[in-house]
Amino acid sequence: EFEEGLITQAKLKIERFERLATRLGVTFDAQAFSTSYMKHLADASFLYEGALEFIDSLSKVCTLSIITNGLTDVQTKRIGQSIIAPYFKDIVISETVKVSKPNPKIFELALNNINHQDKTTVLMVGDSLTSDIQGGINFGIDTCWYNSDRLANTKNISPTYEVANFEQLKAIIFAE
Repeated sequence: EFEEGLITQAKLKIERFERLATRLGVTFDAQAFSTSYMKHLADASFLYEGALEFIDSLSKVCTLSIITNGLTDVQTKRIGQSIIAPYFKDIVISETVKVSKPNPKIFELALNNINHQDKTTVLMVGDSLTSDIQGGINFGIDTCWYNSDRLANTKNISPTYEVANFEQLKAIIFAE
């Protein structure tokens, strides 16, 4: 619903826990639960195996930027405390800029923030077909679906590339 613009992030923060309570047939304070959830979520940062080494090698030849549909409080802390934070020139958080993936405007903002205009030298790498890959397609850039679980693509969305690990992604990036 968020990706389709049917719910705002502010409403989503509470609504998802109200829906959970309804489905479970329980009663709890969705606002308080949301606040606690976001606090703990912000403290959690997990990297795929090999991510640090890959990002380190990539940062030597590319300018890296993050575009996230995450919540500002969560992503600022989560990414800021991560060991990969220093490798990224910019982090664009949808809640902060008031536009989210797959809207092409968030990609335009991200490129403007790093003063890069040549779309032909940009690759959007993401694990979500509907936000990351569709967003990159909407913006007119190459996309790479990071599909480590090797899920079937049941959407009518065609990434430029699909990889299951960093070695495959490295081969694509460094071959170009």
